Amino acid sequence: MKKMFLGFILLMMTLFVGVKAEALSTEPPATPVPQLYMFRLYNPNSGEHFYTDKLAEANHLADVGWSYEGIGWLAPAQSNTPVYRLYNPNAGDHHYTTSKYENDSLVNKGWRAEGIGWYSSDTTTYPVYRQYNPFAISGAHNFTLDVNEQANLVGLGWKKEGIAWYAASPSIPNPTITVEDFKTGVPISSFSMKLDAGGPFLTGIYDGTDFPQILDFTSSDESVVSGKRAGDYEARGSSFVGMGITNPVHFETTSFYPRKVGTCVLTFKAPSGAKTQITVTVTK
Repeated sequence: MKKMFLGFILLMMTLFVGVKAEALSTEPPATPVPQLYMFRLYNPNSGEHFYTDKLAEANHLADVGWSYEGIGWLAPAQSNTPVYRLYNPNAGDHHYTTSKYENDSLVNKGWRAEGIGWYSSDTTTYPVYRQYNPFAISGAHNFTLDVNEQANLVGLGWKKEGIAWYAASPSIPNPTITVEDFKTGVPISSFSMKLDAGGPFLTGIYDGTDFPQILDFTSSDESVVSGKRAGDYEARGSSFVGMGITNPVHFETTSFYPRKVGTCVLTFKAPSGAKTQITVTVTK
């Protein structure tokens, strides 16, 4: 009788666990936290590296002479760990820290608190490292995901200061390229054109973070060459350059002029390996 009772208890526990597990499995998955591009810029006059998730701010600095260095990392739009941003009105540079104590200490020394710059990821998969230049008056700190960059700076006399915070991701996991008609903004995968007539202007849109502001395009048929204008591009092995800093990045190419009737494929590709193809049909 005792064995029967124990067996009944075990059966009920199994059923309860099964029901509980099934109930848990029906819960909706957690909503992923949006990620923001962290733009990285460099001031060749002061030596400062500057980081911001604000596109307008990045564009403004690029317009006044800062060098745009691409995307440093992706930050979560929200987390439990803010990164505080401070400004030194004497040296004219910025500092960033997750430490409220360090933030308050610098404020007491005359730095201006500029609030929360962005957020550190709650996961620790992608550390952003902090380095210090003891000889610099301005731009004394650098922050990077790249251990090779850190090693290079240490070799030049910089000091490692450990992990500053964590990135949500180093880059877009599966970047894509789409191509639009420049005038209409309509996505395009193929077009037809008359012999000896210019085709449509095309805009390539790339959402990756590994770009040097250049996408390559090649033609499978040498019968297609680019139009003659400023910044002329060759049809085979050529490239077109980004128009400032955008999010995602937009690239403009010129229209094409055919040499003979036929069909060719234009392949647009990025350093990440992302690519898309446009079929061009040339008729009389």
